[in-house]
Amino acid sequence: TVEYAEQRKGKGRALCPMKDSESPFADGALVAHVPQDVFDDYLQIRIKVAEKGIQEQIEKENGLKIQELKEKLAKATGTLEQNEMNKHRLKVIDDIFTLKCPRCKLAFFDYDNCSAITCAGCSCGFCSYCLEDCGKDAHQHFYQNKSKCPVEGGPLFIKHDLWLEYQRRRKGKLLCEYIATLPEDKRKTLCDLVAPDAKDLGIEMPTDLSAKSLA
Repeated sequence: TVEYAEQRKGKGRALCPMKDSESPFADGALVAHVPQDVFDDYLQIRIKVAEKGIQEQIEKENGLKIQELKEKLAKATGTLEQNEMNKHRLKVIDDIFTLKCPRCKLAFFDYDNCSAITCAGCSCGFCSYCLEDCGKDAHQHFYQNKSKCPVEGGPLFIKHDLWLEYQRRRKGKLLCEYIATLPEDKRKTLCDLVAPDAKDLGIEMPTDLSAKSLA
């Protein structure tokens, strides 16, 4: 959004509203001249901008990994087994670790405390938890279940850090389900490949790779 773009300029710090300077105000100067509750709100904005910046960087890195894997597979320079495992890793990063619009598959990461998302690419309204296509507006998806996603249980309005925790749990669950579809002798190899990607996102990797544990 335009508001976020302005906040990001100063890394969440307060900029001069008259545009006389590009340098943000120092925290010490602000706390001396504004009420404490206003300063507390300002700190929350800084935290939110920092979180979004980290998330954007992660998404950018994931995009580069996806492109690199696609190029490797197109060249088919590895062994058959290596190419097979790279396909599985691509599947995990592209379809499980990357949140996408359910209709046009455009990746998204601009969450603004409301879980009823509207895609910037195709205007699809969808749930940011279960990614259900809800037509033009996803709010009714929540209202029918006491303002919570009927599938994942996440609330309609939630702070960004708590929303990310829901996403980590969901992605971890989907990862386990996908690993369970592989032959037992391939599961550890895939886990070793995607472990660094999962770590970047704060997703816990399974240690017991038996079908019963992954279910």
